[in-house]
Amino acid sequence: MLPTAPDDTFVYVNTPDGVAALAAQIDRAGRAAVDTEADSLHHYYQKVCLIQVAAGGSVYIVDPLCGVDLAPMLAALGRCPLVLHGADYDLRMLRRNFEFRATRIFDTMVAARLLGYEKISLAGLVEKHFGIVLPKQGQKADWSRRPITPDLLQYAANDTRYLEALADLLRAELAAQGRERWHEEMCVRLIAEAEDDPRESEPEKEWRIKGWRQLETTRALGILREIWYWREEEAKRVNLPPFRILGNETMIKLAQWAETTTDFTTAPKLPRNCVGRRLHALKQAVGRGRRLPESQLPQFQIPRKGERLPSAEDIMTRLKKARNEAALQLGLDPGLLAPASTLECIARRRPASVQQMIEFCGLYAWQAELVGSVLLAAMNGSRAESRQAPVPPSAETAP
Repeated sequence: MLPTAPDDTFVYVNTPDGVAALAAQIDRAGRAAVDTEADSLHHYYQKVCLIQVAAGGSVYIVDPLCGVDLAPMLAALGRCPLVLHGADYDLRMLRRNFEFRATRIFDTMVAARLLGYEKISLAGLVEKHFGIVLPKQGQKADWSRRPITPDLLQYAANDTRYLEALADLLRAELAAQGRERWHEEMCVRLIAEAEDDPRESEPEKEWRIKGWRQLETTRALGILREIWYWREEEAKRVNLPPFRILGNETMIKLAQWAETTTDFTTAPKLPRNCVGRRLHALKQAVGRGRRLPESQLPQFQIPRKGERLPSAEDIMTRLKKARNEAALQLGLDPGLLAPASTLECIARRRPASVQQMIEFCGLYAWQAELVGSVLLAAMNGSRAESRQAPVPPSAETAP
């Protein structure tokens, strides 16, 4: 049954009996919608503060901070298909906090992107399909604080209340357009990628924040790297998200400035809380970056083992042009058809075949079918082939 009016009922779960009852409800329903609320906007060491579950027509809000054992509920969730919206973060947090592993998921955000929706937020989809406007007051809340106000609990409950009905509608649209297999492939990878802890990153990549390519010298890169490590340590020390210590844009400006200037009275404007011990530590980090030997400065391109660097910058231009033309004909977001990170990998590694694009650069099989040969031709500079239009599968021929 499709929802036609807002609902404000939910069950708050914070006892062993409540967890056991919810686990039984999930098993009876055979499917559940799941969402989480964390405190990532307020703490460096982020944690899951609420788990919302919809199953069998009821909505539950589970409190992981109350000390109750959630194992029965998590085991039940692991046995059944799950519906999530933007599953990547939720799956990673559940894996990190509770060693939870999903077996099968349906991501409504991924579905909306594959269907070419302009608005892919949960609120946008609920309003479009059900005519219900969801409140937004909880988007920046600190979910670790207790007690939780009634309006925040209602906000949290709404994150799963409409997901199952929404998933049914989107699944039917995917089937009508022959894109169910695309969606399934992307959801399978989401589950697999949740197993990888992003905290175990590559040291020479983790500090390359948005905007780092604006820097023009390796010296500026070295200063940026030292500032990044300073920010990480400071964020850990006070248990705050790094962006609340110093924003990325300011870090880039500071690295540019520090390359040629030492007088901090002329530095880019810093946050009001960057004083005393914190400011002193920042100055030391900048100084370390200035004094790094040339041999220890980071480089602009980061070749992986076995990679061949491109000989010309126009490879990316050709790839983007071919990708954008194909996306326009298919009615898809270009970034969905082939993300910039995938194109960059192709430009760097120059795979010899479409299969190598899949193996080395993470291209999905459905993406490879649509634009693999087009990208390969564009990479090799074949204008004739790169103009060939991809043919979208029809609902009748899709497997």
